[in-house]
Amino acid sequence: MFDKKKKVFIGIAKYNGMESETENTLKAVIDTRKGWEVGEYMEIIGRSAISRVRNDLATAFLKTDSDFLFFLDTDMTWMPKDKNEENPIDVMIRADVDIISPPMTNRQQPIRALWRPISKKDLDVWNRKWPFPVLHTGSGFMLIRRNVIEGLLKAGHAAPFMPVWCSEEQVETSDDVAFCRRALQCGYKIWLQPNILIGHIGKYAFNVDNIKPILQQEAQKP
Repeated sequence: MFDKKKKVFIGIAKYNGMESETENTLKAVIDTRKGWEVGEYMEIIGRSAISRVRNDLATAFLKTDSDFLFFLDTDMTWMPKDKNEENPIDVMIRADVDIISPPMTNRQQPIRALWRPISKKDLDVWNRKWPFPVLHTGSGFMLIRRNVIEGLLKAGHAAPFMPVWCSEEQVETSDDVAFCRRALQCGYKIWLQPNILIGHIGKYAFNVDNIKPILQQEAQKP
């Protein structure tokens, strides 16, 4: 059964403030949840800045008694269709999985999915109701169970995130992809929650209305 008493540490990587829509929605969620904590970290120096920010937030999380670490970027937007719907964080908590996030895209043209499906048909997520496993997903709206962060540290990793991932081919990639690959290697699973609608504010304000047809088209390509 879903336990509404679960505590969440909300890790926010702040650069130049937060989008007002993100801030207002987050405040509305926190106001209804006792025991939830917010950690903020502000620093932008060099390419590895976001990785250091997430590492510091994860370290702060481990000093609390929170059950989940929730990474939130300051340009993500979300809103239940009506006030009686669950907020997305509760939906992901109820899924009871290791690592989970909703389907997100980048915030510039060309639009692309920020998750890597196990099969291409999983790009078309809007006809699915239940979480399904993926190879990696974006960390801008990601919920992580405490045992995952603790397990990565026990496995000998000095920090839950890292700035690059160097495979045998010496491929450099983003911190969220690196984190997901590391978690998979340690036996954890990455999940996508398809029934949460997330917007990403950038040069264009992407939302489900303008990204859905593009990603569906990608899914139908041979």
